[in-house]
Amino acid sequence: MGDKKIICESLNPDTAVIEDWAYARCKNLREISIPRGCVVADNAFEGCDSLSSVYLYGPDDTPGDEASFRLHTLLAMCIQAWSAETGLLIDEAADEERFLKYFDRRMLLFTHEKDDEGFVPFLAGGEEDYEDEEKLRQIYARRRCCLKISMIYERALINRDIPAEFIGFLTKNNPNPAFTILKSDLEHRTACRDLYFEYGLNLKVSTDELLRLSEGDPVLRAFVLNHSESGSYDSFLNDPI
Repeated sequence: MGDKKIICESLNPDTAVIEDWAYARCKNLREISIPRGCVVADNAFEGCDSLSSVYLYGPDDTPGDEASFRLHTLLAMCIQAWSAETGLLIDEAADEERFLKYFDRRMLLFTHEKDDEGFVPFLAGGEEDYEDEEKLRQIYARRRCCLKISMIYERALINRDIPAEFIGFLTKNNPNPAFTILKSDLEHRTACRDLYFEYGLNLKVSTDELLRLSEGDPVLRAFVLNHSESGSYDSFLNDPI
């Protein structure tokens, strides 16, 4: 708990349980491999804000499979967003189809939550310090909204057939941050560039605006220019949530 030196962790195949708070607040933990069947406490990864991959492995699994990689990336995002459900999430992830059905139901609720829900002011000396509280609230809300959008993108990379409500959420938050987070250098977000244009989100924003927002990213600007007069999924975008 709270060990900032841990970055990658691979648990032995005979690991049966990850107990309460085992990796909580390990701020630099990015990847962890867990044997299938291991029982994980719901708060085992509380506050692991850098977590990017939770890999569940068994004797017959093939490391490096693209579909498997995407699922483990999405699982890590889910644990960040819903840490109180970690045990259930890992149980569901044992079967991809079951996990995606659970994700879709849970994500619909998540998209309707306020982005600043769960915000707690900084505590200093045992008392609440309200200095710059509104600024901190805005930072928290933006990070939470970006996480929701990244989860939707990652879900679509596993299977393009996603609920129309997810497209509506992207539209509601377009172009900021639905487009601007594509400038991130994170590998999984780079892969999401096609999705933005595939779902026709660029059609709801002027090309000039997208070019302005993509300044400094020549690859993203090229995407904007290449898709400036084409699009798809119009039926999803006529009545956004």
